Amino acid sequence: MHFVPMNRHLWVKPPSAEADPSGIVLPEAYTEAQQHVVVEVIAAAPDCKAFDTALLGNRSMVGVLVPTNMLVEVTAGPTTYTLVQENYILGYTSVQENYILGAVDLED
Repeated sequence: MHFVPMNRHLWVKPPSAEADPSGIVLPEAYTEAQQHVVVEVIAAAPDCKAFDTALLGNRSMVGVLVPTNMLVEVTAGPTTYTLVQENYILGYTSVQENYILGAVDLED
């Protein structure tokens, strides 16, 4: 199935869940929620203004910082898509190089 996001939405791939390395056993229902997360952009709606196809073409610039509560999971048939609306993007990041584009590298 070919999926194209519409209405200023971006189809994103959220980061995979990581195991807690501390060794502390918590109840299964407990999850520590992050307020913000960097997600990888797979596709953008044609009407997205700030996120154009030129940026998508450069695979080192496909990360965006978004509030986790704005990620929407939609299931269509056997596939689940994660979407976020363009206006919830707080900034662009480089997924591969781990720095913010156009900003000062804080790790120096």
